[in-house]
Amino acid sequence: MVLARRLTGITWSELPHSCTGLHNVPDTPDIQTGSPARGTGVIHQDDAADRLLPKAVSMKTTTMPAAAPTTDGTERPVPRWATAMARAIPLVGLPACLWRLPFAFGFTMGTVQEKTYDWWEIAPYVFTLSTVSECLALLSLGLVRGWGEVAPGWIPVIGGRRVPPAAAIVPATLGGLVLTGVLVEWSLGILGVLPGLHYTDNGWRVLAVCCQSLLVMWGPLLLAVTYAYWARRRNEPRPREFGCC
Repeated sequence: MVLARRLTGITWSELPHSCTGLHNVPDTPDIQTGSPARGTGVIHQDDAADRLLPKAVSMKTTTMPAAAPTTDGTERPVPRWATAMARAIPLVGLPACLWRLPFAFGFTMGTVQEKTYDWWEIAPYVFTLSTVSECLALLSLGLVRGWGEVAPGWIPVIGGRRVPPAAAIVPATLGGLVLTGVLVEWSLGILGVLPGLHYTDNGWRVLAVCCQSLLVMWGPLLLAVTYAYWARRRNEPRPREFGCC
């Protein structure tokens, strides 16, 4: 009984009479042991406390289940379609980068050039354009990864701090809109709808269209992934870590 009182924190005087059954009911002493008789229909003090013990222990040991961590390192789950689109963005630009590389070595890929350039003039431009475009495409993965919510620790100044949602949403939205407009116009030029590149024969044109057409999907895919990022973080409080106050 003493153990039950310590665990439950309930004294005998606090127990309701309906639980004890001892209101104005005297105990009948046992002849041999001197303790109140059993089997008389009276609930004893020890029995009443023991009945409350399991309930009290269960109340003390009950804990809320911890939230399962996400596989992407984000606080909230990322939709599967958003992850698939973010992974597809670097892939849709890769054929265009490979198609562009021969220009660095003076090979025109069947295009009609009004002016020719030496390799040392065109090579830095081609390699820089291909590298920068693929790096920007890979940054889209941050919209579905944990490092898009908390800056990696190796980044100076902001490493380990939370990324404000607007710091990712605004550039991604503007980039998606610009890419959609520019690449659609560029693709229409490749297809011959608008003035653009000219080719020596249709075989080179078909190859260019197959490599460049996937690049048009970059803008819409980026806008869709940005929407998923906004929907996931729209209810978060504005972080103060990036600010000066």
